[in-house]
Amino acid sequence: MAVRATAEQEAACEAFAAGLDLALVAGAGTGKTSTLVMMGSATRRRGLYVAFNKPIAEEARSRFGRNVECRTSHSLAHRAVGRRFQDRLDASRHMPLKRTAQLLGLDRDLAVGKRRLKATTQARLVMEMVRRFCYSTDEQVAARHLGPVNGLDDQGAQYLAQVLLGRARWAWDDICSPGGSLPFQHDHYLKMWALTRPRLSADFVLLDEAQDTNPVLEELFLAQDAQRVCVGDPAQQIYDWRHAKDIMSGFPGQRLELTQSFRFGPAIAEVANRWLRAAASRMQLTGHAGGTSGLGQVEVPDAVLCRGNADALAEVLRFLEEGVPVALVGGGTPLWKIAEAAIDLQAGRRTSHHELFLFSSWGEVQEYAEQDSAAAELKAIVELVDTYGPQQIISAVKRMVDEDQARVVVSTVHKAKGREWQRVRIGGGFAPEAGEASGRGLHPAEARLIYVAVTRAREVLDTSGIRWAEARIQHAAQVSVTHTPDGVPLAALPLTGQLQYPRSPMSVFLERHLPRTDQVVSSYLRWSRGLPPAVQPMDERRPDYAALGRTIDYRLRLSLGSGPGDAVTAGIASPGQRSGRRRRSVARRASGSAHRRQRAAGPPPSSPERDAPAR
Repeated sequence: MAVRATAEQEAACEAFAAGLDLALVAGAGTGKTSTLVMMGSATRRRGLYVAFNKPIAEEARSRFGRNVECRTSHSLAHRAVGRRFQDRLDASRHMPLKRTAQLLGLDRDLAVGKRRLKATTQARLVMEMVRRFCYSTDEQVAARHLGPVNGLDDQGAQYLAQVLLGRARWAWDDICSPGGSLPFQHDHYLKMWALTRPRLSADFVLLDEAQDTNPVLEELFLAQDAQRVCVGDPAQQIYDWRHAKDIMSGFPGQRLELTQSFRFGPAIAEVANRWLRAAASRMQLTGHAGGTSGLGQVEVPDAVLCRGNADALAEVLRFLEEGVPVALVGGGTPLWKIAEAAIDLQAGRRTSHHELFLFSSWGEVQEYAEQDSAAAELKAIVELVDTYGPQQIISAVKRMVDEDQARVVVSTVHKAKGREWQRVRIGGGFAPEAGEASGRGLHPAEARLIYVAVTRAREVLDTSGIRWAEARIQHAAQVSVTHTPDGVPLAALPLTGQLQYPRSPMSVFLERHLPRTDQVVSSYLRWSRGLPPAVQPMDERRPDYAALGRTIDYRLRLSLGSGPGDAVTAGIASPGQRSGRRRRSVARRASGSAHRRQRAAGPPPSSPERDAPAR
């Protein structure tokens, strides 16, 4: 039996049918794919759905109609460019790094300060520069494409980038040649394709997971002439450390939300909403009315979600000691490689591990991790090895089982994204030192990570691992009722500033008297062209939010017939601006003249006299 669409889904489908470019903000479990399928099935136009990865594309292919093609960005690029390089993809898949160094003409060590880089290490860094270039919108490999190198200061890293730049550019030329000899990767043909500035063969393009889009795909998507719909959840943006971007925040289209979650009930939704507020998101989820979800302690959950690998290994070891079959999402190979590298360094031997290759001993690794405040990933490795020892790590990896044989699945939050389980416990790693406090609250990036974690549960959520953080955000919420995190009174902010805070006088007032604020922009564009200059229409693609704020104020005054109150009035103009009085005077004149026209012509199609509840 078909599930009836929610009002939010219907609004999204109507906007899509009208041909509008859309940014569809879809909270956890709110049926974003179902909504996209509704859009595609309601038209005969040709569509293209661009998925985050191959499994998602394959699953979507079984749900969309024949008029919508489901692809990943790499599969589109392979069809256009990559298939010409298939032989190189197959031949270079397991090319030894030593051979890559030979092809690059690297045959001796390179001294950078007190460090020495082997030829194979230089080769790996050159190919890494090319890979980072492929994710960028740049047209040429540059020195900035060398990523952070553990063990080097800024001066050493800049010197190394300049030394390797020439070979990196030569490497890209070789890669682009059908007769080239260097290892060929999937990201290479994606970049080649993007550089051709392709026009996608579709009338509309649906981009999934738009909150974590790499710059090269963002540029390609925004350049399309077709109708564009980007969908995702900015509160789930947790890959910014990979230079992924949330393209929804500045997308030049109408912004709509899906807030009705079908994954969990009200109890888990309430927890999720606390973390949405902590992440500076204005969206609030509604739990499924028929859901039976709840909060409570779970000893043997279906999944345990941790912040990092060291915390995940601690959970794995605990379950192994209890004789519980346990799996680690993503497998244990990365942990095994870290352990082997640590064994080499503890014995005074160098390692080729990509995080540790510059160090000659384990003591050097420990010292550098302690001194460099930016070496977060390296600190996690040191903590892992020093806590459990290399041999215990290897032993644990050997005893893990595959997911389909496990009673419990352990995962980092990053690897759990996009998945869900019946019963979830939040595990270790979310300690106060894991995230820096911002003002009185928690850093938004840390709050986003926890939001992803708590929204993986369908039935039971155990928040024992984040109780300290819940106490912190509850304290911050009490403070934020009247002030910003920087201590500025909310009532003193301009109108557009108040709209960023759900508990500001203006936001509370709008919620009470103009509840369908998501429709203000579209109704504004439909009927406000006859209003005085103070409230002229905004450009859909480049919204003037100050003008929108004045229009909201105008509509409220028109509806209520009197001033909305001192705090709201004070928010119309920034304090101290000389033009404040003039703007308020213009707004009063606009209100009076438009009110007279309104009474003569009757209410506009979606005026507050029809939309807002009676006082």
